[in-house]
Amino acid sequence: MSGVDVSIALPEDETPGELIKGYFTLMRAFGWDLYVTSHFALRESLGPQWFAARISMLKDSDGICQGG
Repeated sequence: MSGVDVSIALPEDETPGELIKGYFTLMRAFGWDLYVTSHFALRESLGPQWFAARISMLKDSDGICQGG
């Protein structure tokens, strides 16, 4: 869908730094996948400004996302 390749840096050993590197890049890849999936699904139903539209819907519904 997006044409963007997200690579995951696998740990080369069991040291804390290598495990954190693997975890960080894995979470980044999951985040990107969630964004791409959400973007294409919500763009169809809420339009190109879907994020702002969704925030407005949440603010109007039950107080979620109410700023300080």
